[in-house]
Amino acid sequence: MSNESLEIYMQKAIEETYDGIHKGDGGPFGSVVVKDGEIIGSGHNMVIRKNDPTAHGELLAIREASQKLNNFDLSGCILVSTGEPSLLSLAACLWANIDKIYYGCSNDDIQKSVFVMKSWMILSTICHIFLKTI
Repeated sequence: MSNESLEIYMQKAIEETYDGIHKGDGGPFGSVVVKDGEIIGSGHNMVIRKNDPTAHGELLAIREASQKLNNFDLSGCILVSTGEPSLLSLAACLWANIDKIYYGCSNDDIQKSVFVMKSWMILSTICHIFLKTI
């Protein structure tokens, strides 16, 4: 996958993040699931809005992708997320057979920049600078 494509998908994840922030849905995290160059699922953190500690952006994107494909097996898909997936989200990726995960901020980046400084707008800058692959 080209860096250019990855940047496009990361930008979509960042847009999801901003959407969630503006709505007050939850933390500053957004994700997209991509298959064959098409975004088939997207989501942002909705823990606060849904009063659901499992409503992570990655999980919502995976749910939407699974519904769109009518299949829980997301082999051939990638997940692009603004933040390093939590253990819960990572487990969901493994169960869904996601091929690869790309994320913008490591958990250390998030702790230092987002929650300590309380500056959610810095997230998009960090995501572009620290694009990582696991």
